[in-house]
Amino acid sequence: MRVVLVRLSALGDIVHTWPLAVALREADPRLHISWVVEEPFQPLVEGHPAVDAVFVTRTRAWRRRPLSASTRAETEILKTQFHELQPELTIDAQGLLKSAVVTRWTGARRRVGLARPWRRERLAGFSFMQYVDAIIHRKDSPDLPSPEKAFFAELDHLLQGMVGKASVYQEETPAFAKYHGPMSLLYF
Repeated sequence: MRVVLVRLSALGDIVHTWPLAVALREADPRLHISWVVEEPFQPLVEGHPAVDAVFVTRTRAWRRRPLSASTRAETEILKTQFHELQPELTIDAQGLLKSAVVTRWTGARRRVGLARPWRRERLAGFSFMQYVDAIIHRKDSPDLPSPEKAFFAELDHLLQGMVGKASVYQEETPAFAKYHGPMSLLYF
């Protein structure tokens, strides 16, 4: 299965998304994982051991000159690369309009993003076919799982139907979450 992660920018946000790439790789080592990132942040994901391919965007330049010949040419090249890849799943880990547009361009049969209250920009939901509700824990309901367990349970449910097994969700907090802090899982 070919999976595309869309996390375009912000150094800290990209670093906090690394565990998602690792979790996907651990869920099924046969996955082909691609990452879409802004040009200045390409080195952050290019050498990541869980990432097989990197697609580079220049959305800031494209927004400044949306109708220029260079913008049209670059976006067409990116769309062609996505068409050649033919991803089955795209995960928008950013929740912004710019990442939602790129998510849509991938042409994946399944496009997943954060549920409405957890997206940074509500309009970003136009490109998603499925939503991951990252937080379902409430203080008044102690029987509900912790936020990080809820996130992984949601992701596991999604992956189960696609890769036929679920191994992302764990009863124990994953080691990378302990290292980065439990809330880092919710940056996805």
